[in-house]
Amino acid sequence: MSRPAPLCIDAVRGQALTEFLVISLVLLPLFLLLPLIGKIQDIAHQAQLASRYAAFDGLLRNDSHNQFKQPEQLERELAQRFFSAGVAISTEDRSQSFTSRPQWSDPWAHPLVGAATAVRLSFGPSHGKTHRDAFTAASDAERFMLASKAGLHTDGIYNVNVSADVANLPAGLKLIEPFDRLNLRIERHASVLLDAWTANGPAQVERRFGPLAGVNKPLQAIEGIFGTAMKLVDLHDVAAPSFGALERWRDAVPSDRVVPREAAQ
Repeated sequence: MSRPAPLCIDAVRGQALTEFLVISLVLLPLFLLLPLIGKIQDIAHQAQLASRYAAFDGLLRNDSHNQFKQPEQLERELAQRFFSAGVAISTEDRSQSFTSRPQWSDPWAHPLVGAATAVRLSFGPSHGKTHRDAFTAASDAERFMLASKAGLHTDGIYNVNVSADVANLPAGLKLIEPFDRLNLRIERHASVLLDAWTANGPAQVERRFGPLAGVNKPLQAIEGIFGTAMKLVDLHDVAAPSFGALERWRDAVPSDRVVPREAAQ
């Protein structure tokens, strides 16, 4: 029986070191780009905050309260407040200045969001340019056909989109491909209900639901005749009807049950 030929030690010497160096060269671009990926995540977070700001701005300023802010003004505010390195601004600030954040830069010190034009504001699923494009139709009117007569809006959900264009890395370097041609755009969305079906008190509820019963108005016109006739027939034993008067069913706490806080303690 012949013995196997011994391995040539010189042939495998340094193999582990060579494999380690090859793997390191392959992973080196990834390690170099890890800080860049973190910066992109930070930009995405700011885009989410900006979309919420725009949505709640519509909650405060809309057709029911004051009026919508101009989309151009709101877009400028978003760029300055969330993507610029400048100081905090006021709502009436119309300055066009934009300073890129120094922490949002690539390894070659180029800004990732270098101009206010990289930040864009759009409305609704269609990415329209006006506030009316932001609404997604509601289905409430299908079940409550008299919503408009009660002063209730059925525009639906108000949707806002905020996007930021991230600059590509410098071209011509094999190590960073394909990050030099990503054309990355980060977009985030926020949705709110601008006009909820609420009232500030029982009186407003009565004003909203009173017109729904169309028969009340003609009956109220002859309510005095009914009252006079019932007094003659029933000799004041039965009260006259009050058409459309909902005060009797008003959900209010009687005054004698309202106790001051000091007395309750």
